This record gives sequence, C-alpha cells and structure tokens, in this order.
Amino acid sequence: MMKGETGSAVEKNRNKKVSASKGKIGGQGKEKDSATALVFKKNKNFAEVFNRTLFTEMPISEEDLIEKDIRETATLHVTKDAHTTLTRYRDVVKGVKREYLLAILGIENQTVSHNLMPFRVLEMDFLNYARQIRVISDQHKFEKKIKERESPGIALSGEEYLSDFYKDDYLIPCITLVVYWGNEPWQGPRKLSDLFVNSKWSVMASDYQMHLLEVQQMTDDEIKKYDAELRSIFGFVKYSHNKRQLRDFIDQNEDAFSDISMTTIDAIAELTHSTELKKIKSPYESGEGDGIDMCQALKEMIEEGREEGRKEEREKTNCIIKELQEENRRLKAKLEALVLAG
Repeated sequence: MMKGETGSAVEKNRNKKVSASKGKIGGQGKEKDSATALVFKKNKNFAEVFNRTLFTEMPISEEDLIEKDIRETATLHVTKDAHTTLTRYRDVVKGVKREYLLAILGIENQTVSHNLMPFRVLEMDFLNYARQIRVISDQHKFEKKIKERESPGIALSGEEYLSDFYKDDYLIPCITLVVYWGNEPWQGPRKLSDLFVNSKWSVMASDYQMHLLEVQQMTDDEIKKYDAELRSIFGFVKYSHNKRQLRDFIDQNEDAFSDISMTTIDAIAELTHSTELKKIKSPYESGEGDGIDMCQALKEMIEEGREEGRKEEREKTNCIIKELQEENRRLKAKLEALVLAG
C-alpha cells in the first residue's frame, strides 16, 4: 500500500484500473446491449465486417446468419464427482447456416488495448466447444441406454465405451473478431504466444491467433468500401478528433449521412462520447421512419465546434496580451522609479 493511502482508496483505484483495462463499451453484457453491439446485430453489417476482414474469398450473406445466444456456458469436470460451470458473455454472436450449421461467429468491441485479449477470445471459443462436446456426449449416452435396453447383453464397441465422441462426430468452428475503436494502434498481444515467456519451450506450445480490426488505423480506401451505415460510423470515429477532416468526410459521404438511423447515431455518440450528437438528434427522435437526414445538422455541429475552438484561442490570446501589457506597465514603473532615484 502506498504511504498515506487507505485500504478503501487502494481498492477503489484497483477497481478503476481493472475496469479501464477491459476497455468494454458501456452497456455490454447480459443486462443490456450497447448501441455499438446493436449495429452489429444487423445481419447486413455483421456479414459485411466479416466479409471485408476475414472472408474475402468465401463471403457469407446476411441470409446465412441466424441468431445465437450471447452466453457461452459449459460445465467442466474438476474431478470425477465434482464439476464447475463457467459462463461468459459475447457482445454479438451469430451462426452461419446453409443446409446445416457451418460456423459460430462472434464480435467483441474494445475501446482500449487489453493485455489478455487473445486468452479472453480463446476462453469464449473454448466454452462453446466444451458445450458442443457435452451435447454430443449426452446424446451418445442416451443412445447407449436405449441400445442396451432394447438388446440386453449386446457387446458395445470399445469406441463406444471409451469415448462419447465418435469418428463421425464433429465440432462447429468458432471464429471471433475483435473490433478495436481506440485512438492509438493496438498495443496488446495479438496471439496467445505473445503472452508466453521467451524460451525454447514456447515454440512447442499450441498457439491461438486473434482476429483484429483496428477501425482508426483503416485507410480511407478501406472505409469507403463499406456500405453507408458502417462507413459513416468508421469514418466519423476515425476523424472525430479533427474537425476539418470530419467535415470533409461528411461532404464526401453525404449519401451515408442523409439517411442515417438512430441506432447509428447512438453508436457514434457512444464511441466518440459526443454530447453534441445527443443534442442534435433530439428533434428527430419522435419522427417516423428509420432514416433521417442529418448532414446539415452535423456540419453545423462541426462549425459550432470549430467556432468554439477559435473563441477559446482568442480568449487565450487576449489573456496573454493582457498579462504582457501588465508586465510592461510594471517594468515601466520600475524604470521610472530608478530614474527618479538616480
């Protein structure tokens, strides 16, 4: 404990650091979806971000996607007679289904780098695999009971006795994409082996790669390839710290901002912590229809921000001028006093 710091203060600071290190967007988890998560819950946006990031050679369509439970829960055996249940919550998760379920896809939103993110992704994927194995195992145990009941004394194969996962069984692959919204480039590890101690043994350990999309490190060309909703969010977040570049982006993408949804506006406000956006959307909240034209309102907001910035600069300059004038008067008075004394 630091000198002069009480136990409660240490605990408070520790909790603050832990909360900040997670980098989760407010409202994520089992209780409530964040606005950013709601954007990716739309099949169109979900499919697009995976297609442009990972599935460029084998794109999925929004019709392929089905809703899945965001909870990843599995019962793990600690000993023969004891078990424990682990539960983790994903931000967004969907299944890819054509004739049958092909994959489980998840999105995790991060606003700061997380030093254990590859492990967190591995943990969520592992829980899904563990649950799949448990379902398959329970089904085989049930089938064994039926088989033994219908044919008493029948000899079961060694495979059926030793394993509840047969050769023709399979697991549905889990693929998790981390969408990182932070200002700085991702500083954390990108694969599990980045967490290992640097030794000759590390290369023999199994690795786990994390898929990462860094929004603010995307090029203009990459952002422009997205359809209107994601393009408006990605571009606004990237240029939110530069009013001139943001105004240029809106001018060049008026199609994206002239028909924008409340969910999109909420996501941008959530990611940029913009109180101005919350104010300018108020007149539209009671309107009908999904899309609203906010081009002019956004441009006016930017201009007001720039004018406010210019006003602050003028006020700072005036303060400096006044201080210099006051210092000049003091020096002049001292000089006159010295002349009179001489």
